[in-house]
Amino acid sequence: RLQPVRHRADNQWRGDDRFVRITYDPKGPSDVSVDPLAANDDREPVPLDLRTGTVDALSAAYTASLNGRNCHDTIKVFDGRRRYNILTRAAGQQQTSGPAYQGPAFLCELELRRIAGHSKSPWLPPSDEETGRIWFANVSADWPPIPVRFEIDILLGSVTVHLQSATARDLD
Repeated sequence: RLQPVRHRADNQWRGDDRFVRITYDPKGPSDVSVDPLAANDDREPVPLDLRTGTVDALSAAYTASLNGRNCHDTIKVFDGRRRYNILTRAAGQQQTSGPAYQGPAFLCELELRRIAGHSKSPWLPPSDEETGRIWFANVSADWPPIPVRFEIDILLGSVTVHLQSATARDLD
């Protein structure tokens, strides 16, 4: 299982700066710093016991991509504000088409289940179903399957992300 070392996120919401800093030990987040604090952000803080064994959102996405064809997992996520699970399940092979890849791909379906720390008055009402799909393909004989297409449905509409290019680089 992937083990993050630290997570950092900086953003703005309605003109206000926000940040999250998380440091991890083998059990999960060991030090969490956020601004604004939950009490000032219309949410309940996530209890410490619900943070154990979690990863950040980027590590969750990477874990899902590593699982590729073995897409059957529950990934526990704590993003510094919210706690949720991402459930993955295999949905077979399909044809997909995009700018960098056209052909057969393995489909992995995603479901997000809210656990704690979500806004008490979100700007969009929470959806009963928060789902997505990732297509994995072998774009090179030397590589493991990588994500070539990602779709997620949100209340405002659907978001589709396609792989634009893929190149190998030497990391030495």
